[in-house]
Amino acid sequence: MKGEPLKLRIVVQAPPAGVVFSLQDADNTPVDPREADGGDLVFDLEVRCDLSGARPNFLGPFARGTPSDRFVYVAAGAQAGQSEICWDRRAKVRLDSIGAERARMAVQQDGVLSVRIPGRMKDGGPVCASVKPVKDWSIVD
Repeated sequence: MKGEPLKLRIVVQAPPAGVVFSLQDADNTPVDPREADGGDLVFDLEVRCDLSGARPNFLGPFARGTPSDRFVYVAAGAQAGQSEICWDRRAKVRLDSIGAERARMAVQQDGVLSVRIPGRMKDGGPVCASVKPVKDWSIVD
């Protein structure tokens, strides 16, 4: 497969307790579902990063969208496989702000690129739609 392995971490900050969250793969299948208890949820995943162009191209089962507009879905409620709940949401965590230099550094250091997103919306429900990070992508140990 084309590209270098790149580790990503998505931290969902203070999601509503009792709601199941997960990553969602290209088939919309919930991956690594877990129920929130009010504390942060951490999802680790790996994508492949093609650094041959001017912008990195993220590939693999979690990288959604077009090469110029890649994102990862974080699902909640029914989208994450939780039955009998009113929430049926997913959030787009955009990858475009990573940039080629940051991606290259993370690959070379075998580091993890981490982002923090809010866990809930103004209505008190789980985060959804395109998400503005609380803290943008940075390399962590």
